[in-house]
Amino acid sequence: MQLLFLLNLGCTGDGYGYSGFGTLDYFAFEGERQWTYSLEGDDSGDTKLSVEKLAPETIDSLKYMTFEYFIEDPYETLGTLTWVSGGIDGIGITSYTVGEGDALEEVIFDNTAIFAKTRMAPGDVDESSVNGVNISSTLVGNETCPNNWSTGQDWDCLHFTITADQEGSGFPFLGDYWLAVDWGASRFQVTEGPWAQSAEWVLLGAEEEVVE
Repeated sequence: MQLLFLLNLGCTGDGYGYSGFGTLDYFAFEGERQWTYSLEGDDSGDTKLSVEKLAPETIDSLKYMTFEYFIEDPYETLGTLTWVSGGIDGIGITSYTVGEGDALEEVIFDNTAIFAKTRMAPGDVDESSVNGVNISSTLVGNETCPNNWSTGQDWDCLHFTITADQEGSGFPFLGDYWLAVDWGASRFQVTEGPWAQSAEWVLLGAEEEVVE
């Protein structure tokens, strides 16, 4: 088993084709992953968020990946998002949890909340309806997305904005994401849920573990 600590690779994707950008590689679903984020503007550096990809599951050719969000010190599990890819709908979220232990709350969607089609062009909007809430995901464009890990080189990211037609839904994935090829979110800010903050979470470090 090999542990990779790689900088400066999340710079460019497969480029813009006639049908848009290929989006799948920007979600970093492959391998065992963990990310650490710091809160922009927090000069103390005390506010950090960790995200870990748990063991994936494949059902009927669809691949499900659960990302766990937690604080390391003192340890506190904030919640999870379960993603799905491999279907005709593209890439989306099927469920989430918030809290832990006796306070754990799990929400399972009656449909997939679509985050992205496998190919999208700037301005494209994907719409879906989950548990009575209408979700819109817009590919805003391809933008520079500096972070606190690869400080010597700015990355190029796909900027997505995810919104709902109802305030207070509690969905912890609504907000803005800047996704870098091979490494996922270089920056993001969600508007609801336990890891929502008034500033963006900015990548501080990332690990990928691969089996040879």
